[in-house]
Amino acid sequence: MVASQQSQEGVKKSEPFCAISFSLNEIRFELWLAMSSSEQNPSPRLKQVNRKQMLLRAIDVEQLIEPEHSARTIWELVGQLDLASFYQSVRSFEGSAGRSAFDPRLLISIWIYAYSRGIGSAREISRLC
Repeated sequence: MVASQQSQEGVKKSEPFCAISFSLNEIRFELWLAMSSSEQNPSPRLKQVNRKQMLLRAIDVEQLIEPEHSARTIWELVGQLDLASFYQSVRSFEGSAGRSAFDPRLLISIWIYAYSRGIGSAREISRLC
């Protein structure tokens, strides 16, 4: 709504407002609150575009390492493990807000692969990824 005239509270003509009505002990109250322009049209939350990105191309992940690479063996080994307890601790669900969790199979595979290469520090693994 738009205020049609200036009131005693200082609401300017054509300034948007919000009316709140409620009753308390059979007494009716009515509040008129002026809204700022940011309340009327909140700024959207956007992911910014990286205009300095040099190249965007499709990559076949399966082709990044050789067919006989040890990472493939570790991936298959971890795929045979019962990871139900890891999946139960995931708190992001389909159809709900929030970012998707990383697949526990992937995280365990990376950890085992790094450990097989003599890397035991999570910070070092993070730097290498």
